[in-house]
Amino acid sequence: QNPKTPFVSKYNIIHAFCGLKLSIRIFIFVITQKSINIGNPKIRKWAKRKFLKPIGRFERIGQQSFRLGSFEEAIKLFTQAIDLTEENPNHIFFTNRANAHLELGNFLECIQDCDTAIKIDPKFVKSYIRKGNALINLQNLD
Repeated sequence: QNPKTPFVSKYNIIHAFCGLKLSIRIFIFVITQKSINIGNPKIRKWAKRKFLKPIGRFERIGQQSFRLGSFEEAIKLFTQAIDLTEENPNHIFFTNRANAHLELGNFLECIQDCDTAIKIDPKFVKSYIRKGNALINLQNLD
């Protein structure tokens, strides 16, 4: 018997009833909580690959959109990554979305995202730099 089978079928049931977004959130929570242990390391590795891969895809496509100057599309993609990691937020997603807001001149949204990123990881310097740039731009508008 394949050790993945029970875990895969639980995912399929949750996915069928809850949809992709919620099922990914549930399994990210399960995988990241130290108190919950998926005994078989092969299953844990499979689960991380299965559920964290879509988040990475949103981030990569968002970065690509940003590089191509499609800042609104980048904001949408980073927002999707943020929504999927709501229980275990990632400061980089907020900082990247803040950068797209900064490029569009949405300085208040940029500052909000930077503040959130700073709360998550106060040592991440890019959050402070982008917040400072937004504050300087806001002053120039006054």
